[in-house]
Amino acid sequence: MINNLTIREINKKNQRYIPKIAQLEDIILFQMENNGQAGQFFPTGEEDIREYALSDENIVFAAIDERTDDVSAAVYITQGQMPYTYNDLTKYFKFGEEYNNFVRSQYPSKDAYLTAMINNFAKKIQAYKYAKDKILEEYPEGTAFEDLVLKEKEENNFHEKSKIRDLLNKYMSSYIMEQNSGKLPKEYEYFYWTSLKDIESMSGNTFNFENADYKDIYKEAQECDKVIGLQKYKIYETPKFYPGKYYGANTTNTLEIDTYISKPDKRSSGMARIIVYEGLKRALEKYFADNDVV
Repeated sequence: MINNLTIREINKKNQRYIPKIAQLEDIILFQMENNGQAGQFFPTGEEDIREYALSDENIVFAAIDERTDDVSAAVYITQGQMPYTYNDLTKYFKFGEEYNNFVRSQYPSKDAYLTAMINNFAKKIQAYKYAKDKILEEYPEGTAFEDLVLKEKEENNFHEKSKIRDLLNKYMSSYIMEQNSGKLPKEYEYFYWTSLKDIESMSGNTFNFENADYKDIYKEAQECDKVIGLQKYKIYETPKFYPGKYYGANTTNTLEIDTYISKPDKRSSGMARIIVYEGLKRALEKYFADNDVV
């Protein structure tokens, strides 16, 4: 116990704390908006917190005030989530010139790299078309996908919890996995941000999709580039060591500290370190218990 706070993992036995965690999110959101920080925090909400905490893939820890039984802080940790959903960080840092140089180094020649780029770009466009059609099945007949995207762009700037953005990424990765025996190939991550412009630049402007075997996907590719480009949240830091391991991170081999929240008037770096540490420790314990790792 630290300053009358007890760290507890949230589970079926104590899920009565979940509404209190949701209330803490509301307090933080209210304060941030009052401070002119609107759009920088996306509350998870009570039902999603419940689903998150009670799932096998995720972990929620909370700091409970023993005097009031209130939640003073909480951390959400993700392990083994669905690839390329809204909070999959791997799609945010796998971009940029340094990352492109790393990907190029995985191929024996420029021609091999360009061929892989084109082939995987074509697969991505097929996945995009599949995802778009899948999403439209959930809306009235005659609804235009472009209208759905523009509506969400106006409502929330296509931010990380945009419903259409989340469904698009989820269905795209699902399609790719269906074509690859339930696995997401590393090439899909390599070339996720690849655009028509990138291919034309890499090929010295000699490659033209309109005149190639892929001309049937050219229009779809233009639309895909536009929609994928709306996903503005990109996080990047230069890897200090082991670039291969850094760039090789994905939802199956990493832990993600999804969110840490605390009462604005009771913030403590010591509490943050402790609750995050306990969450990560529990996640590692679950991982080694569920996997035959030597």
